[in-house]
Amino acid sequence: MRKILLSGALASLLLVLGIGCLKDDDFEDQQYGLQVPNLAGVSFPQKLQSPVTIGIIAQAASQEVTGPLLSLDGSTPPSSPVTVTLELDDALATAEGLELMPAGSFSVNSLTVTIPAGAIKSDAVKIIVPNALILDPTKKYGVGFKINSVDQGYTVAKNLSTMVIAFAIKNKYEGSYHATGFLYHPSAARDIDEDKEVLTVNETTSQVFLGDLGGAGYIAWFNVDPATNAITITPAPGAAGGSYTMFTSGLPTSNPGYTAQWPGSATCDNTYDPATKTFRVRYGYLGGTGWRVTEEHITLK
Repeated sequence: MRKILLSGALASLLLVLGIGCLKDDDFEDQQYGLQVPNLAGVSFPQKLQSPVTIGIIAQAASQEVTGPLLSLDGSTPPSSPVTVTLELDDALATAEGLELMPAGSFSVNSLTVTIPAGAIKSDAVKIIVPNALILDPTKKYGVGFKINSVDQGYTVAKNLSTMVIAFAIKNKYEGSYHATGFLYHPSAARDIDEDKEVLTVNETTSQVFLGDLGGAGYIAWFNVDPATNAITITPAPGAAGGSYTMFTSGLPTSNPGYTAQWPGSATCDNTYDPATKTFRVRYGYLGGTGWRVTEEHITLK
């Protein structure tokens, strides 16, 4: 009987020791975040989504975007201002496979953030990009941030102490659009009514699916002349259909000839309308049995 009691005591002791190790190794080391009740800490609340991607416009004018958010965790908001110091960490960005921002291509308004009394979050960190035209739109850039210290008795949540902001370069045309129109085809003519993504190639050129054939590899580049808003259309590198032909003045009259099949046909003059943010296009390619031509109004949603 005594042996059994000793074994039970030993098991209880081992259980206590095990809990103590868990507390030391996990909670005090904060491998699971700020989970100790009433422990006041500071963290990057977006860490689980890091890197967070922000689109910046390919333009020479300076633009400012919000950097990483800061959050105070605890039972009550602070009664006095809390000061958090940050630092930039290039290794965090490269670890995510991102390009480092070139020297002089960005600045941060401050790496010392004061969270006011009574507040629990701050979006005070701003990233300033003076001239995005020096950035390569085919690359994705990143800036890494790390929490260094915090005052007022707060602690730093170790597993939520780093954050990466990624930059995707976009021109002013990039966005989600809706296309309406008509695809003229010798044997499979049809209406067009679908959503499209317009993607950045460079400051004036965007990538767009041809009609409803994007899934088959028919992809166009629209280059907008900033002075006239006239669009020059070419196939994207490797796109299906060979060369693309613009029919700016009207539908082809042979091989085979087509007549307008929808109300917007007359305004498909291969121009961009900045007032309505609409691409009005008419273009196509020559297939084995004749022209395939798309007429579309592609309007920002």
